[in-house]
Amino acid sequence: MVGPNHEAVAIGPAHLPELNLAINTSLLNGTQYGLTWDMVDWKSRELHIPRTKNEKPLCVPLNDVAISALKTVLKSGGPKLARLYIRKNGRASRKRPSLV
Repeated sequence: MVGPNHEAVAIGPAHLPELNLAINTSLLNGTQYGLTWDMVDWKSRELHIPRTKNEKPLCVPLNDVAISALKTVLKSGGPKLARLYIRKNGRASRKRPSLV
């Protein structure tokens, strides 16, 4: 990965599902970290986001890599919580974790 000053940045394995979902859906940072499990349609392999940055709904197709990333997050404790990404302190994450 490349950091804000274009330097190489290592990413820990715990954050690979987040990175894979970002790369394979092209979601904006705030949209990705605002996802809730009820937005995931496993059957149609889509994310149904009711409101985005521009106030419009968005339907995002999910490829195999994105589905795999979501399943990994789900296995790590996601189904107990409404949001996909929760910080260690138990609060909902609204931004990408530090990559360093």
